[in-house]
Amino acid sequence: MTRRSFSTRILICFLMMMFLVVAVGTGCSKSDNAPPAATTYSITGTVSGDVGANVTITLSGASSATTTTAADGTYSFTGLANGSYAVVPSLATYRFDPISTAVVVNGSNMVANFASISVPGGTSTYTISGTVSGAVAAGVTMALSDGAIGSTVTDASGEYSFPNVLNGGYTVTPSLSGYAFTPADRWVPVGGADYPNVNFIATALFTQADLVGTWSLQQLKAGTNNKWERDILTIDGTGSVSFTSCADSDGETTCPAPGTLTVTINPVGEITLTGGGSTAAHMTMAANKRFAAGTETSGGGNYCLQVLQKAAASYSGTDVQSKNFVYHQLEADGANSLWRRGIGTTSSAGAINISSETTPAGDTTPAPGDVGSTISVNSSGIVTMSGTGMATYQGFLSYDKKTIVGTFTDGTNQKMMIIQITGRTYSYDGLPANIQAMHMLAVGDAPAPFWAHWTTTTTAGTMAENNDWANSDSALAPSDTTGTITSSGVVTLTALPTYHGQVSDDGTFTVGTMTNHTTPNIYSLTISTVGGYFPIVE
Repeated sequence: MTRRSFSTRILICFLMMMFLVVAVGTGCSKSDNAPPAATTYSITGTVSGDVGANVTITLSGASSATTTTAADGTYSFTGLANGSYAVVPSLATYRFDPISTAVVVNGSNMVANFASISVPGGTSTYTISGTVSGAVAAGVTMALSDGAIGSTVTDASGEYSFPNVLNGGYTVTPSLSGYAFTPADRWVPVGGADYPNVNFIATALFTQADLVGTWSLQQLKAGTNNKWERDILTIDGTGSVSFTSCADSDGETTCPAPGTLTVTINPVGEITLTGGGSTAAHMTMAANKRFAAGTETSGGGNYCLQVLQKAAASYSGTDVQSKNFVYHQLEADGANSLWRRGIGTTSSAGAINISSETTPAGDTTPAPGDVGSTISVNSSGIVTMSGTGMATYQGFLSYDKKTIVGTFTDGTNQKMMIIQITGRTYSYDGLPANIQAMHMLAVGDAPAPFWAHWTTTTTAGTMAENNDWANSDSALAPSDTTGTITSSGVVTLTALPTYHGQVSDDGTFTVGTMTNHTTPNIYSLTISTVGGYFPIVE
């Protein structure tokens, strides 16, 4: 063997070994990087009683499937992810107990059994159905009781049904942790026909923990001393308030001492303020738990509209640049009071361009102070503007960076301007079913100024006042009304033709202005916090 052939063999062996190393290493790499198989679970059960075999079992909810029971009455659905499901048995000339079963799969296999009872041939069965809307739609457990026992879960649209029920009386009850429902339950007398539209409205429930954090408080006061106030404050777990900064249009910057004020919230979102000398204070939180609005009477005969916004962790200039927006503004200046609303954009440098503006007189020319202004936001969420008439403007950008609530002075005129960044698409088939808490400040000629607050319930497209109208004067409660919501979130009300509102980006509150009365002239800004959500097309 020559040295050359020996060297060649060594080289070949070396290359083969390297190939094996690479091949083995590559194989290990693929194995190590492969994602673990998703864990799935099963729902199994047995149908017993008068029949067991050949019963159709339907699964709906987080996924859908259909199977048939075996000769011994057993069935199974496998490969299921965590989620809420409904299991429904059916077979002609039989009824089942329960009629259906809601099953929540959460890290384990589940069992749902049924008993079958024979019914005479030709016996008719019917379906109870309805929709849950408001603060939540999907995943609500619906329980059927009295005439039969059963449970199911609402689908992504909030719809549910109980099929195969006999004539008789039933009670339907919705439930989901963290939510309340109106009504709490419904009695359903089935008599020879399906029973649709057994509908419910869900509202969010609140706890004291929802108040914890840093907040901005903006207030417009009208009365003996028209003024604005703006504060940054922190609320701890006990509701004790500590102020970081305070300012008002009179130049006062002294804050209340820590612990002077205490804030609490009840399960339905009503906020109570203790201390501070205000009277008739009433505030409610929106379902997003980051925005609240209220009214109160403060010292010296002033009537107040308040907005509380929770702070985000940080902000940047781009949050207010290159945006489309609408704004609603109320101006407190005695007989010169009025509202404004308009549409505009900001440039990449924050330059404001108002494309249209409307006032009670129908003026559509932007006010001089709105021309040539720029807008900016600092890292803490404080929004300022430059330009004629806007030097005193200071607002606050919301947690989701879609709403700016601010106040400013223009001569003797004290103003609150609420800017809502637009671009969301909304479902717009009339007014959606929901419950709203309304807070209004009215300014202008006597009997203004005054505040009012009330709640409304909207069902079947009609908004009705809930007989809880309260106000600081003798103003009359609004009439029931229908209305519309456009795809861009603009709200109009049939019985209040001057009303113009805008739904928030997250669908949890609405801001609007209107002329309440002419001769005397009364103008108002109304903020409604929604117990649920306006429907949004994602």
